[in-house]
Amino acid sequence: MINQRAKGLNLVHICAQALLAFVLFWALAFFQFGLLRPSGIPHYHHYLTYSLLIGGALMLQVVYASLYDFDILRLDLFQISKLTCRQTLMVAGPFFFYLVAAQDTYISRGFLFSYFSLLPFLFFFSNRYMAPFLAQMCFGGRRLQRTVLCGHPEDLLRLDAWLERKQSFGMQVLGFIPLSEGTVAASLPILGSLDQIEELSSRLRVNQIILTRELPASQLEPLISRCEGAGTRLFFAHGLEEKLGRPIRFFRDDGLYFVSLRHEPLESPFNRVIKRAIDMSVALPIIILVLPWLNLGVWIVHRFQSPGPLFFRQKRIGLHNEEFSIFKYRTMHVGHGREADQATAHDSRVFTLGRWMRKMSIDEMPQFLNVFRGEMSIVGPRPHLFEHEVSFAKMTEFYRIRGLIKPGITGLAQVRGFRGETRTQHHVHQRLQADLYYLENWSPLLDWLIIFRTVWQMIRPPKSAY
Repeated sequence: MINQRAKGLNLVHICAQALLAFVLFWALAFFQFGLLRPSGIPHYHHYLTYSLLIGGALMLQVVYASLYDFDILRLDLFQISKLTCRQTLMVAGPFFFYLVAAQDTYISRGFLFSYFSLLPFLFFFSNRYMAPFLAQMCFGGRRLQRTVLCGHPEDLLRLDAWLERKQSFGMQVLGFIPLSEGTVAASLPILGSLDQIEELSSRLRVNQIILTRELPASQLEPLISRCEGAGTRLFFAHGLEEKLGRPIRFFRDDGLYFVSLRHEPLESPFNRVIKRAIDMSVALPIIILVLPWLNLGVWIVHRFQSPGPLFFRQKRIGLHNEEFSIFKYRTMHVGHGREADQATAHDSRVFTLGRWMRKMSIDEMPQFLNVFRGEMSIVGPRPHLFEHEVSFAKMTEFYRIRGLIKPGITGLAQVRGFRGETRTQHHVHQRLQADLYYLENWSPLLDWLIIFRTVWQMIRPPKSAY
């Protein structure tokens, strides 16, 4: 199937990169020690260990490619640069961890500098130019998918861009079989009728038919028999997404087949354990080592600028749209009576150092207690007041879907710049899109990336932080 071709090309590409990285390692080693030092490579077994470590780190990317679908042929320069950085870090991380842990002094530092200076260039150019070459090798000649479309002409518009992209994977469209007589398909030649499938498959060497329109069982069963009798694959391009106006996912459970509107990785208890481990690995050190001193500092600030309670507790909407009490350091004067109003850029309720605390996100630090209690996660959609939830739900569809996962101290929407006051329907929609992307694409790597970007935003706060 065509999706297997795309996934398989990713795996072949990564294996080829692993081989190139391995060859680069030993080519540099023999150049530096074999040519420049006639005595040969000193401490040869150390270099062998490191070369195997590099190969192992790159093989981990084979696992990554098998779990996440992406088209290596369609990456732009920015995406290629991101992939190159990730690949370089995946090699350098285990390499230097082992180097430090083993306290190895035998491997040449000059060699390491040369290798890790050249490795990003190798990854970048192989990501940029090697994949099309491998695709031509893997999918050309006898591996072409000689394809015939069967349906209605208007279906061709829906598939046109997809068919053009799949030419790189060896898909060659020969023509079109209409489901009704008198049909004209301007962009493709008419090849005949459904009754001629066997003859067409033999004459044109067709090995794949894509049915672009649903057929009743009385027509579908004979078509399946004809295709399988001719040794031809048969695919169905369903139009359910167009009818529903949103992406869907098929899955099978206990002998039954279902259609789902969303993929939810955090419904897996294994993934939830991993996420909880990430939460606790960050929250516990902060609660034990940071919060006691921070409590004292904020308490002193309160005594001088706005006497009152240390913490501000407020009901927010969390997992499954249920209420919980959120902890924050108080940054507003006591008794202003406007708890439900969003903070604005020059809000008179906020005392002077409270503005700085909000800008640097220090006021959010007590929420690690909510994480410890299991009411929140480090990363997730930001929790809002019930009044705001009702208001935002009226502005955009599917807003309450955010409640399927725990709220977070930070989130994808926040690190993308959608932080602070939510003023317009556009802001609500953009935040929702980021939250839904996180819900459907959660991974431990995504959590850590959001955490690191949040730390950076604490150092350099965006303009929307107030």
